[in-house]
Amino acid sequence: MTPPPAPNPTPDRAPDPTPTPTPAGGRPLLVTGDRIDRAGGHDPLHRITDLAVQITGLSTAVLVFVDGPAGRVLAASGDDRPPRLHALDAWVAGHGRPVLAGDLTALDRTAPEVATALEHAGPATGEPMTGRSDLSGAYLGVPVRDSAGLPIGVLAVSDGQPRVLRDRHLRLVRDLAAITGDQLDLLRRADALEDDHRAGAELAAAIRGGEIVPWYQPMLDLATGRVIGVEALARRRMPSGAVVGPQTFIPLAERTDQIVDLDLAVIRRALTDLAVLQEGYPGLRMSLNLSGRQLDRRDWAEQVLALTRAAGVAPETVELELTETARPADPASGAATMQWVRDQGFEIWFDDFGTGWSALQDLMQLPVDGIKLDRSFADELGSHADDAIIRALIAAARELGLQVTIEGIETAEQAELARALGCDHAQGYLWSPAVPVEDLVAMLASTVDGRLPSSATRD
Repeated sequence: MTPPPAPNPTPDRAPDPTPTPTPAGGRPLLVTGDRIDRAGGHDPLHRITDLAVQITGLSTAVLVFVDGPAGRVLAASGDDRPPRLHALDAWVAGHGRPVLAGDLTALDRTAPEVATALEHAGPATGEPMTGRSDLSGAYLGVPVRDSAGLPIGVLAVSDGQPRVLRDRHLRLVRDLAAITGDQLDLLRRADALEDDHRAGAELAAAIRGGEIVPWYQPMLDLATGRVIGVEALARRRMPSGAVVGPQTFIPLAERTDQIVDLDLAVIRRALTDLAVLQEGYPGLRMSLNLSGRQLDRRDWAEQVLALTRAAGVAPETVELELTETARPADPASGAATMQWVRDQGFEIWFDDFGTGWSALQDLMQLPVDGIKLDRSFADELGSHADDAIIRALIAAARELGLQVTIEGIETAEQAELARALGCDHAQGYLWSPAVPVEDLVAMLASTVDGRLPSSATRD
């Protein structure tokens, strides 16, 4: 039989396509340059540079934001002749590490664009900068840090004439730099709220418009090699036709309180697909992902049951996966809802098991049917230490009468090691990434006695 076309996989844990920018030292920034530019006209930032001039008695104060290897002036006070500001901005852009590394920094004579505007000002020792006959200017630069303590810019005061800068100047400018960091954090948070409001409205429209769809990854019985079910994984099909993974919209849905609506949209579509699939493959199981927070709400569980019945699917063929790191906020209430769900015929599994601190405690306290080992364990299969941990987890699961699935299997060797260690089921790129339902239908049609060839064999 002709194999199905190779899917265009979208990893479930792919890196963020728009990574946070980093300064020269490779440390992440919490404020992005395209948004921080908007802070340039904010009075609080100019008030800070005004105070820096008044406190130190120097002629110029500038607040520079460092974005990657670049720097830009956000606020300036005092003698703000363009050549001087441009020179300082250029120097910070090209020599950001010395400024961000210490509290008291001298300009570098090797930067010709600076030397013409502001002469070398003294050693970067942290000592008070005193006027000396061979100096024609003074400079004091203090890092501006975000709430995590990471440097995101510099507050600098300078003068074209020799000046005496004492410890009290350093302390006061440090205080102003701390206030600046707080102010930039507030601006960042305001921008984040604005972004979430806008993106949340777009996501709500996407949910209503059917853009959030399930893709499916096969789950196999390791003992027989047969396909026993599929896991439904959320994807967003953009109006352009591009498909993006959950890392681009699940966190947003959680922050904007839309995760329940999103999950219900995926579950409704997935159960409809399952009903059709079971016509050709009776008993095929489906695993659905949900947040443990949702189990704090009994009405949500009742909605899932109603959707299952409306689709004509037996609850006994549906597994509900809870992320271990998102357990019910109220364990007692969550446990009661989980037991009610199991009483209706559903199975409950812990997903990404082994990534949290309270994994075994949860197994003893919450009613579950199985655990799914995090894919990080698959990456280390064959390692003596990791194999010992997997054996211990499987032994604990067996004592509690639970089944064990491992995800992230990519090689035949990993599959055999997982089987030898006692895992019941597996899924991973060895057989297939998550694919749309039409590709899944073609894939299932290619099975021989229920066995799915590896992706390498199909290719």
